[in-house]
Amino acid sequence: MAEYHVASGIAGIYAGTMKGSYWKDKSEVTDSAIAAVMTYMYLQMRDGETSKAYAMRLMDGTYARLKLEVADKCPEWAKEQLGENNES
Repeated sequence: MAEYHVASGIAGIYAGTMKGSYWKDKSEVTDSAIAAVMTYMYLQMRDGETSKAYAMRLMDGTYARLKLEVADKCPEWAKEQLGENNES
């Protein structure tokens, strides 16, 4: 029976079904996966918190931190990526 799986690679994040160790069907879902992780992290935040972070050890032995920051108005660091010229 095929098993649903999510995996990352150099070109993106993929989701689909696998049969054994081979992809049977897959789709590139990078943007959706990142949005889902951000939404999940936001929903895990307690009232009054403005950030949430996760840490993990990577396969090469180094460490990584993924951090979500929330702001009421569009901060400078977000304007270029979101295409916003004025604070909202």
